[in-house]
Amino acid sequence: TVDKHFEVVAFRPRPGQFACIFQDISERKRAEESLRQSEARFRSYFELSLVGVAITSVDKRWLEVNDKLCEILGYDRAELLQMSWVDLTHPDDLAANLDLNERTLAGEIGSYTLEKRFIRRDGQIVYAELSVTGVRRPDGTFDYLVALVQDITARKQTEESLRYSVATLRSIFRVAPVG
Repeated sequence: TVDKHFEVVAFRPRPGQFACIFQDISERKRAEESLRQSEARFRSYFELSLVGVAITSVDKRWLEVNDKLCEILGYDRAELLQMSWVDLTHPDDLAANLDLNERTLAGEIGSYTLEKRFIRRDGQIVYAELSVTGVRRPDGTFDYLVALVQDITARKQTEESLRYSVATLRSIFRVAPVG
């Protein structure tokens, strides 16, 4: 069965009379429910703890962040929403990030991916893979940017350890008297 929804307006056209107008609003109610489900689905994707997710303004402020991003950066949500991503970007990585961000806002590129470092609240460095894309308004101007942040610190530490091991082995082989 299909539920029907009606909007009813009751009035008295003249004393002693009573009239009602029924308007079928079933389609509107179905559309509202579909939108509610879509928003709930989006919210669940946003809050998944697989990667950090942020909505940022065109002036680089955090507008929304998920729990995973708070965990990665060591700040609570209220603190992050008072900051910008510039505040937490390692100084050596800031210029490259700003350049890609400006190129995106200028329409030169649609999105970008960048390995960069953030500085956590406790001062530790977090290596991250950042993927950013812009969302436009109907008039074509940018409304906000969506950023996905994956903590790759463990991978970077493993890579550095492997580089060190290879360099150590090469230096041992170079000075070894036996071939």
